[in-house]
Amino acid sequence: MQPEPLDTVINMQDNDTSLGSADVRDYFKRTAVTFDDLYGDDQQAKTLFNQIFRKAIYWRFDLTFEALKDGDGKRYLDIGCGSGRHATLLAERGAHVTGVDFSDEMLELARQYAKSRDVSARTDFQLGQFFEWAKRKRKKYDAAYALGVLDYIDDSVGFLSEMSRLSDQVIVAWPTPSFPRSQLRTWRYKRQGCPVYFYNKKNIEDIHASAGLKIERIHPLGDASIWTSATKAA
Repeated sequence: MQPEPLDTVINMQDNDTSLGSADVRDYFKRTAVTFDDLYGDDQQAKTLFNQIFRKAIYWRFDLTFEALKDGDGKRYLDIGCGSGRHATLLAERGAHVTGVDFSDEMLELARQYAKSRDVSARTDFQLGQFFEWAKRKRKKYDAAYALGVLDYIDDSVGFLSEMSRLSDQVIVAWPTPSFPRSQLRTWRYKRQGCPVYFYNKKNIEDIHASAGLKIERIHPLGDASIWTSATKAA
């Protein structure tokens, strides 16, 4: 039975839109290179700015790698893999990583980066919107992670349920409402036609419970987001 929508989830847009909509896809197609710059080695001044003012992005990156540090021979699923930075670094540790994204531009960057790091054989970047992609899959992964993805999801319970069906461990970064950061972000993204969702701790706990998951670790990332690692509830 599909859980009822949680009315406590904060949607700061006029209309609900789920990841995979034309608006969200178009936004990430237009901004693929800009997003890659968040993790890139060039444009040092911009990267330093991001590391200072978007610290949570790097913090969730570190927590995820710490959680998946014993990756040799493991199979991981990177949902919303973008330019493949996370997947490639995990592959360098010996993991086999499948990355899913709906942006051809992002996936091309991901393949180029994996090739430059000589891990193309341990990475597989696939085009698809996650809900539709997941329906065709029965393969099990040791862990699935979605970082910077739930920001654009209006069915978070369904999303985590599919992650749990495909993997033993579910890792997610959740954007949290904080003034004025969330208001400014909403305004900036809305101008681009892209919706943004925010969650508080109670939202996150309820969503996990509705998806049949037990939170094993929860880590606030300042006032910007919350990082969680969960497994199937007994």
